[in-house]
Amino acid sequence: MTPKIRKILIAIIIVLIIAFLAIGLPRLLDKTHRKIVKEPEILAALGQKASFEIVKVFPHDPECYTQGLLFDEGLFYESCGLYGESWMRIANPETGETIGPPSCLRNILPKVWPC
Repeated sequence: MTPKIRKILIAIIIVLIIAFLAIGLPRLLDKTHRKIVKEPEILAALGQKASFEIVKVFPHDPECYTQGLLFDEGLFYESCGLYGESWMRIANPETGETIGPPSCLRNILPKVWPC
C-alpha cells in the first residue's frame, strides 16, 4: 500500500467517525431519553412504604395459569388459561382441588361446564 493510498484511507475513516459523532450519536442519545417511562402517580406516592409479606402458601393447579383471583367465603374464584383458552373455576384453597365452575357459568356455558 502506497503512502498516498494510506493517507486517503485514514482521511476517509476520520471523516466517517466525525460524521457519526455529528449525526448519529445525538440521535442515539435522544432516543434513550425518549424511552423513559413515567411512573404512575399512585406508585410514586407509595415510595419506599410499599412492601409485602408471605403469610401462607396454598397448593395450586400447575395447569392453571392465573389471570384473575378472588378469595370469598373460604374459596378461590379464579380465571385461568392463556390467550383464547380461558376458563373459570372455584378451588379449595387448602387442597388446590377444583370444586367446579361458578354457578353463573353453568347456565351460560353448559358445553364448557357440564353439570
